[in-house]
Amino acid sequence: TYQVTYLLPEGASAVPPAPIREEGPFGKVSRSFAREGRSLAATVTIELTVRRVEVADYKAFKAFCQLAERATQDRIRIDLKGGQP
Repeated sequence: TYQVTYLLPEGASAVPPAPIREEGPFGKVSRSFAREGRSLAATVTIELTVRRVEVADYKAFKAFCQLAERATQDRIRIDLKGGQP
């Protein structure tokens, strides 16, 4: 789990990506955002609950890993007052 808090400039707005909450046979992936005043906190949790993946499960495990990667790579859009994003 890690958390990053952004302090937005006065008058700026933020559009975070959609939250994620998935739990399956390989683990858990979650991403959430909380806004308070000019602060935007992003929390990402990735938990792997298996030590070994069977060959038959590789395709599903790949999808789980891609979701975990997306949870950390989607961008937050920040719009500055009177300016360009």
